[in-house]
Amino acid sequence: MVTAKLLGLVFFTCSLEYFSLPHLAHRLFPAWSYLLSAIVLWFIPIPLLIWLPVISVIASSCFFTRRFNGGADSVMFWVGLLLALTYTTADSKTHFSVISVMTIGFVGAFAYFMAGVSKLLSPQWRTGETFQWSLSQTCFSETFPILRQHSRCLSLGILLWQLSFPLALTHRYLAIFYIVSGLVFHIVNARVLGLSRFTLAFSCFYPAILFLSHSGDH
Repeated sequence: MVTAKLLGLVFFTCSLEYFSLPHLAHRLFPAWSYLLSAIVLWFIPIPLLIWLPVISVIASSCFFTRRFNGGADSVMFWVGLLLALTYTTADSKTHFSVISVMTIGFVGAFAYFMAGVSKLLSPQWRTGETFQWSLSQTCFSETFPILRQHSRCLSLGILLWQLSFPLALTHRYLAIFYIVSGLVFHIVNARVLGLSRFTLAFSCFYPAILFLSHSGDH
């Protein structure tokens, strides 16, 4: 399953991040558990071991802050949980497995939609103030002054894009549009704001979203 391979890549890159942090040299449990989770997702996604990624995310959050470290951890948990349910029931309950895959797609579209709702409820986002502040924290603030000049339009554009993301579930061409624009959005965020985990984490939703969009064509 493509989703499992993508999630394995997320765990692998996170493990490299943990291994590279000097202050964690004497506390490598998260790094090793994430690396093992990646190996399981890539090579041995059997019913018993497939639960390791879910356990690793929970254990890592308890190990560090006792809560998920932002949206990327939440995505890793929910996709990992639904994948575990899918692989565990694949042999005996095929319909439930399909529902689990479809649920991944619904959760992904809902995640984008709720991100749009939170922006809609934020006066600072609607006016472009949050966008300007985020840009000011990077080295690109002076490089692209046009972004600052049109921050309100860009903020509203992102807001509307996220609110309308569930349309990706209705048709495969819309799904392709939202998936491509989503990748561009996350890659830009990774480059400008350093939110690199989001690019790989949210891409785990895309195969299921594309699968659902084919169902929506009929």
